[in-house]
Amino acid sequence: MNPFDEKVRSCLEDEIMEPDTLHTLEERILARYRGTRRKKAAQLFLMMSLLFSGLLFYTANAESVFADKLRSVPILKEFLTAMDISPAEEKSIEELGILSESGKYDVRLQYALSEDKRVFLYFQFPEEVVLRENDHLEIELLDVYDQVTKKDYSMTFMKNLNPGMPPSNNGYVVIQGFIPAGMDLSFPEKLHIAFRANVARNVSYDHWGTRSAEDESLGEYRYDVELQKMEKRILERVGKKVLIDGNTLVIDQLERGLKTLDIVVSQPKNNNDIITEISGYMRDGKTKKIIDEDITVSYSTETGEIHALYLNGEEIPEGGEVEIVLEEAILLPKDQQYITIDMQKKEMIHPISGISLEMASAGKRSALTFITDSNIHPFDTYKTSASAEEKRLPHPSVQTIGENRTKWSYVIDEDLSDEVVLRRARESGRKAVFETPIVIELKVPSANSFTPIP
Repeated sequence: MNPFDEKVRSCLEDEIMEPDTLHTLEERILARYRGTRRKKAAQLFLMMSLLFSGLLFYTANAESVFADKLRSVPILKEFLTAMDISPAEEKSIEELGILSESGKYDVRLQYALSEDKRVFLYFQFPEEVVLRENDHLEIELLDVYDQVTKKDYSMTFMKNLNPGMPPSNNGYVVIQGFIPAGMDLSFPEKLHIAFRANVARNVSYDHWGTRSAEDESLGEYRYDVELQKMEKRILERVGKKVLIDGNTLVIDQLERGLKTLDIVVSQPKNNNDIITEISGYMRDGKTKKIIDEDITVSYSTETGEIHALYLNGEEIPEGGEVEIVLEEAILLPKDQQYITIDMQKKEMIHPISGISLEMASAGKRSALTFITDSNIHPFDTYKTSASAEEKRLPHPSVQTIGENRTKWSYVIDEDLSDEVVLRRARESGRKAVFETPIVIELKVPSANSFTPIP
């Protein structure tokens, strides 16, 4: 028996040992093939699987055609193990088995785990796509939209993925959609998604960071997905206030997802500083065991203010009592968020401690050079007195000129002949390290209280 047939037989034996799973075999197989051009093949395969599954337990050889068909319908338990799906999420896994109408290989959208603000789509690439050392599987998202309204959702997905394809994941690649916490948007139940797949072989980089590879195109893949098990995210109003070095951070609400805990926060207008970053962790409120070692923040691109915290919600205790522990923060004074340069006088209009202007030159290509007391990138954007539009600053040349002193030089393809306003980077504020960590006690709703969207 070849290794693949042996694996199939082993998987079927495990499957047959679960009566409930076997009882739903017909429903699962037809559901996987729903909406594909292989519906007839699915019905034929179902009949074959019921007739011959018992035979596989007593024979040493399986028909290769039958084995090939079985390969397109993965065993659920294998998937749950490979993708580390928690028992709480297992009931929300939707089996799809949708085959794309295009592409070089049979790439199937096998499973989905979805809620109204987050979608995980699991695509299984066939064994023919073999990755060697220094090879990468690259995914470029083409479009995502509502099948009914045609509303575009591509902005909520990462456009380019370089996931690789570790053998331990059985060829699965997950594409995730994400709508930020606090936003009223939600994903449609009928979703269209398309991507282009490519295998970059013998990938290498030179000292400039330039990528070199032998690219093998796998084609474009398109899927129409019906998310029947989509769940509604749980919202919990909080209204708790936390004082961070004289500034108030308001915990407005919790958004409990299948895999995450999102905390929506706000900052009152009368704060002297903008809270642009916080560091800390989440722990069990009773045992004090650390549940998530890090806090990911989301912030406004216009103000730099944090407006949401993202934490791993998979290990929240049954009682839901957790503590968010804040250890340090970065605070940017509101009156120092912008720096104005008088290009005629070649000086900063309102000097700021720790930042000095060394050189200013205007012309078809203008130049600005600053010296700072740290190695943290000082500025993000600029705008001129003639235009209110903020533009991204070009990448600077950086030079260390002494202990904790750095020179930053910007060359801008624009005639900056009057005043230039630069916005300071979020990370360039002062760091506040708390002698005593700030502890925020929260009661989190259970993930098991999710209800399907009506």
